[in-house]
Amino acid sequence: LWLTVLEVAYGTREGPGDPIDAVDTMSLQSRGIKPLTNHESTTDTLNVSLGRDKGVVVERIRRKSTNDKGAVTGKRTITVGFDINVRNTKGSAIDIEVRDQQPLSPKSEIEVKLEEKGDAVVNEQTGQLTWNITVEPKSTKKLGFAYTVKHPKDMPVVVE
Repeated sequence: LWLTVLEVAYGTREGPGDPIDAVDTMSLQSRGIKPLTNHESTTDTLNVSLGRDKGVVVERIRRKSTNDKGAVTGKRTITVGFDINVRNTKGSAIDIEVRDQQPLSPKSEIEVKLEEKGDAVVNEQTGQLTWNITVEPKSTKKLGFAYTVKHPKDMPVVVE
């Protein structure tokens, strides 16, 4: 794959299939042409999207949320949840990574707490939830998460 990417970025030295060596790379870089990948590194990764797979259907459905007005505390608590259905219509099993995100608050008066995460791995800094799952042929895998947001009653907050 890297040779094809380099051929697109640079062309080749003598003909199709001839690799570009370090001298060619240096001369190209001296002219301001930067490589797409480091072709000398065996650990460098180039992610290429091949488009949408029509054999995999993903639905994200919002659950009914609750909105509690705390008369004593002066805070409003909103609970929001989502169900994610991953359906494999293919004849073979698939491995898929599903990502979603819970909201984060930059203000200390607004508290966001993850109540349900299923089997997701959570990045606390970004709020990203990641599921790495295998979906068997002709089946559906259900995922989900829920969070609560507590904020002062007089502060307008968009939750979603």
